Amino acid sequence: MRHAVYYSPAFGTLLHQLGISWLGRDAARDEEVRQPAVEGISDVTAEPARYGLHATLAAPFNLNPGARRVELGDAVALLAAQMDGVFIPRLVLRNMDGFLALVPEPPVSGLVELAEMCVRAIDAYRAPPDDAELARRSSVGLSANQQRLLLRWGYPYVFDEFRFHITLTRKLSDKEQGTFTAAANEHFAPVIGQALEVDALTVFAEARVSKKFVVEERFPLRRIGKVRAAS
Repeated sequence: MRHAVYYSPAFGTLLHQLGISWLGRDAARDEEVRQPAVEGISDVTAEPARYGLHATLAAPFNLNPGARRVELGDAVALLAAQMDGVFIPRLVLRNMDGFLALVPEPPVSGLVELAEMCVRAIDAYRAPPDDAELARRSSVGLSANQQRLLLRWGYPYVFDEFRFHITLTRKLSDKEQGTFTAAANEHFAPVIGQALEVDALTVFAEARVSKKFVVEERFPLRRIGKVRAAS
């Protein structure tokens, strides 16, 4: 069973409601949700829906043989108690290498720090990726720096390669881009251009049978509602 540390909007918030509706799945309840009436939406959201509505802070990993799940939870809880929430002045919809995602504008340095601390906090508990995982990651054409990060940290998009984003689709074709960009802009209009506070670290786990990720534990960050991070 793999685990991950994500930012995931609190249950019942507007972003949570819009996000699970768009993806067609609520990872907090592991339930299907009715999607907008957009032709083909279930296909383009199937991959991100498997992982649930989230922004990656520490990518999915297997526990190492000597680690216990409770120890991972304790490590994330301790980190959350030591880290401030991060304020995003404005959330926007962007095309990220063919994927649609909600991202901060302008970039927020506090998110990079938060993700780095998550990666370091879980490092003692993760098993190194196997050869198949390394080959899969490398097959997309990594830079030398990304390859180095993959070998050391198990994921190529950490530290200086990290970009905070809430993924909304798989990689889209040129033909699909216009349709789903317009649909996402309309669907997420109530939160696009609005502020967001990254207020918690959430541990997700991959279910053994369905292989879908579900919410296990959510740990609030400290000083929520008082933080204004510089870009």
